[in-house]
Amino acid sequence: MYCHVLATSGFLRNDMAALTMKGEEQNTTTDHGTSSKKRKLTMISGSSYIPMEKLGTLQGDDAHFICAEKKTVGVADGVGGWSQHGIDAGEYARQLMSNAEYAVVNGEPNSKVDPRKVLDAAYSKTKVKGSSTACILTLDQDEGLTTVNMGDSGFLVIRKDGDVYKSPIQQYSFNCPY
Repeated sequence: MYCHVLATSGFLRNDMAALTMKGEEQNTTTDHGTSSKKRKLTMISGSSYIPMEKLGTLQGDDAHFICAEKKTVGVADGVGGWSQHGIDAGEYARQLMSNAEYAVVNGEPNSKVDPRKVLDAAYSKTKVKGSSTACILTLDQDEGLTTVNMGDSGFLVIRKDGDVYKSPIQQYSFNCPY
């Protein structure tokens, strides 16, 4: 079984982190001696980023991270409206995702990644002015896919027969995420 998950900033735009979950059935024995089948989940991830030219640089307002060891990906889309106030929304998104990756990598040893706690920790450590959408996903053998999504970033779960789930967009209006 394969399941594809796309996490995007600005749903299906330039910045995208993707993971493929592959399930392989395993026979397991319960404490009561009965046998059951359980799928072993693995993550294959990759990313694509095509930044727009902004102030003579190719940085753009988007950022992402992939932590293969912890089976976690994240994307952020800085709110471009900040540019009217001389603030680089991309710097905020990059710092937010850098702090999120740090929280994932340096979390409690042998503990599960909680995307909400990761985003909260990243937000607390992000000191530059600005705001951003964010989507962080993690794959756990017991919990399955766990996510947090803020703003118009989002994710889509696709299986063989088509779309299984599309995260809702969370914004008041264009460029005004919750």
